[in-house]
Amino acid sequence: MDKIFIESGYSFDFSSSLHSYSGDINKKDNLSSVDFAIETENNVFLIEVKNQDNKNSTKKSKEQFLKDLKNELYPYKISTKFTNMLMRKWIIGDFYQKPIIFVFILEFQALSPDIRRRMGKRIFDLLPFSLNKNLQNCREQFKIFEILSIDEFTKSYPQFYIKEV
Repeated sequence: MDKIFIESGYSFDFSSSLHSYSGDINKKDNLSSVDFAIETENNVFLIEVKNQDNKNSTKKSKEQFLKDLKNELYPYKISTKFTNMLMRKWIIGDFYQKPIIFVFILEFQALSPDIRRRMGKRIFDLLPFSLNKNLQNCREQFKIFEILSIDEFTKSYPQFYIKEV
């Protein structure tokens, strides 16, 4: 199975992973999903990618994206992609047995650090991290949530190779 994917103007090489797939493939269940689910020896990565800085983005689309990011509903849209991916796995009886790392790769220079921080906190609050400590006999399933640029992602997770296409 191919472990190299094209998304948002980048080629993502997950060859070092045990398993990897695109969440956009075979979506027939009306659930939104993240772009990638990647399993390594120690973790599962659920990765959503948005790159408004790619060479095909118009000024109008960048303005609209900034408006969307400032909308209070945008964190719900992103968190729903992560939780729907978890629900899909649960429904088919295929559970993640490793800690899950949620990553939102966001390339958009026009986004202020303050908006990025507030949006990240809101998305984190909407993800099921409270299950880690509020359920009896529950292992810590959800490890972290991060909003990262491509450069930050490759520095944090050098086992994955990403290049612009």
